[in-house]
Amino acid sequence: MPYILNIETATKNCSVALAKEGKTIVYKEIAEFNRLPNSNGARRRQLQLIGKIMRDSNHEEIQAELDTMRTPDIGQVRRAQLIEEWGDRLLSGSEDDVNAFVSAFPLAERQAIRQILRNFTKDDTEAARVHRRRLLNYIKEYIE
Repeated sequence: MPYILNIETATKNCSVALAKEGKTIVYKEIAEFNRLPNSNGARRRQLQLIGKIMRDSNHEEIQAELDTMRTPDIGQVRRAQLIEEWGDRLLSGSEDDVNAFVSAFPLAERQAIRQILRNFTKDDTEAARVHRRRLLNYIKEYIE
């Protein structure tokens, strides 16, 4: 009887679906709540229905699933650290660091990295921040 919690965001509305054994329980009710106008207590009644469904569900399993969704994966953390390390190394380094990155990630283009590094200036903080972000995004494409 595992519970799976899916969170979907649209432009303005956020809806949560609680699935039990492949059957969506709450998604339809929340979508209906977002659709209803705020008149004659319709939204209030719909919230009461959602609350009733949620009260009948197992909160410990839902909380455990939420906790696993909120904790970052070790691989994702290591990837983010590696991206930051390479970014700092390339920004403060020399041509040898560019060559080391290209040899470590052969699909990366040396010319694109050099262009971003050339545009990176430490005098203008706004431009430096923009080019640092570009470099990190470029590195992110090649680090798996």
